[in-house]
Amino acid sequence: MSKKSFLFYILFFFLQTLTYSYDSSDDENIGSGKKQLEHFRKLKIVETLDLNEETTLRFFVKLNEFENKIKSLKKQKQNLMDSLEILVEEDAKSLSFEKIFDELIQSEEKLLETKKTFQNEMKSILTSEQMAKYLVFEKKFRQEVKNTIEQRFRKRKK
Repeated sequence: MSKKSFLFYILFFFLQTLTYSYDSSDDENIGSGKKQLEHFRKLKIVETLDLNEETTLRFFVKLNEFENKIKSLKKQKQNLMDSLEILVEEDAKSLSFEKIFDELIQSEEKLLETKKTFQNEMKSILTSEQMAKYLVFEKKFRQEVKNTIEQRFRKRKK
């Protein structure tokens, strides 16, 4: 079995585990599936970028900080959207809308600035080629997870 085939089967196994977790009503299984997928993602990042131990530690410290900041900023943005929805339902004044519009723009600017900061910090840890590989990996990995989950939900609906 070739290395690519082996890696594909491992990815498939972990994605199946994740989607199986979504089928279960047990919240513990969902958390477990997400943890397994996250663990697999990190292993694949180390392999894809061919990181040594020191670089791996430095990289994941920064990556975890970045992901936590992004998660927090997205939560703030979602809260703003929830507030906007409430205002729409209450037929609020346009001044209230304008305030939230401004806050949404600020939220987007913070997200963009956080992404820029992360990429600049990565320049001291990764080579340009490694950073490019990381960005491509993330895009492909997220798309594969999304596709697998969508397929699983389509199968459930049938």
